[in-house]
Amino acid sequence: EAALLLLRYGLPHESLLVHQEALRVLRGLQHIEARKVVTEATTGLSWNKRLDALRVLRAWPHGETRSAFLEALDDRQWQVRAEAVRGLTKHRHRLVVKALIDRLAEEKGRMREDIRDALVILTGEKIRPDASEWRAWWRQIDEGWQPPEVKSEEMGTRKRLGTAVRKGLYGQIVSERACFLLDSSGSMLAGTELEGNRFDIASRELIRVLETQLDPRSEFNLVVFADEALRMAPNLQRAKGSTVGKAIRYIEARRAGGETNTFEALKLAFSDSGVDTIYLLSDGQPTVGEETIPTLILDAVQLWNRYRGVRVHCIGFFPGDARNQDKLEARDFLRQLARRNQGKYTEIE
Repeated sequence: EAALLLLRYGLPHESLLVHQEALRVLRGLQHIEARKVVTEATTGLSWNKRLDALRVLRAWPHGETRSAFLEALDDRQWQVRAEAVRGLTKHRHRLVVKALIDRLAEEKGRMREDIRDALVILTGEKIRPDASEWRAWWRQIDEGWQPPEVKSEEMGTRKRLGTAVRKGLYGQIVSERACFLLDSSGSMLAGTELEGNRFDIASRELIRVLETQLDPRSEFNLVVFADEALRMAPNLQRAKGSTVGKAIRYIEARRAGGETNTFEALKLAFSDSGVDTIYLLSDGQPTVGEETIPTLILDAVQLWNRYRGVRVHCIGFFPGDARNQDKLEARDFLRQLARRNQGKYTEIE
């Protein structure tokens, strides 16, 4: 009965604190019948409850939960499938690797990125999000495969500016519904070792993404932010040639200067229900806007994102030296924002 009440009222509660406490209590349940109730909820009618139940199962013994996660890979709701993939990253078992490779062949867009990242964590193999390439690798080592020791990247990746620019600041864009957030505050005027200041380089790199990485069938949007956040369009736009051209002109017309209104930029990105991935490039912590306290912004985003499943990838952009800049505070905020929203943190120096 306690499990039913927590599933019905605790986890979906509008308060983030109540949700987190319900999650903590459910994860600690030891009674067989209570655990059975939660496990059965992973196949219930409500996809929100299926998602919440999987969140609980992530803390339970792998042998007890693996079949539920594997079954959820076929869920009709992509957010539930994403949670299943996330849960399976801790299950270092050959059946899981094979199931994820098979599922990769069925997915498109953002889910391919999720599955590829899970496979990298499980295997250490940095293969593209392409099912045929993963299957070719798996055929060679299937029977003799043993889980390797894989280095955690929870603290993020650090790159020198020159290396990052050569390879592309944003890496490979897999999502077909992405929103790009670009910091244009005054600190982005700091000079760098390359030609141009931070904002010049960040703008050129974003333009390169738009020109070379977006599938014409995908959708995207842009938010450039300083004292206020300015969105290119009210919602996601198809990445056809004319729209990409408009986006490039939009970026080229922006000038750096002012404070850092990160909260409004994130709020605008989350206001579009179609967005499934956010790329935030910034060189500072929030300084102006409706909310500037980092912990409260993190909580707000986590609340918006509870049933959205949006991944927030953050790029801490710190080449050169900006006056009166606290890199430690900015780094900590961006790293936590990425970690709490299933994103990756990349730092550029």
